[in-house]
Amino acid sequence: VTEMAGTFALSVGAAVGMEFWARWAHRALWHASLWHMHESHHRPREGPFELNDVFAIINAVPAIALLNFGFFHRCLLPGLCFGA
Repeated sequence: VTEMAGTFALSVGAAVGMEFWARWAHRALWHASLWHMHESHHRPREGPFELNDVFAIINAVPAIALLNFGFFHRCLLPGLCFGA
């Protein structure tokens, strides 16, 4: 039961942390210094992709790296990176 509660708490904490990161990044980065890339998201789409799609790749690289680190190492920090 304790392990299940810990896993649940880590999952909720990760979701809340990601939401705070997304809100901060959207306001402080995408609508500020990276507006020239993000602006395509606020215009009618021309074609299957927009320049804003680059942000998905930019955020995916560290996420995949953390998942790999957590999967291949055992202890608390890697467990947090993998999502317990």
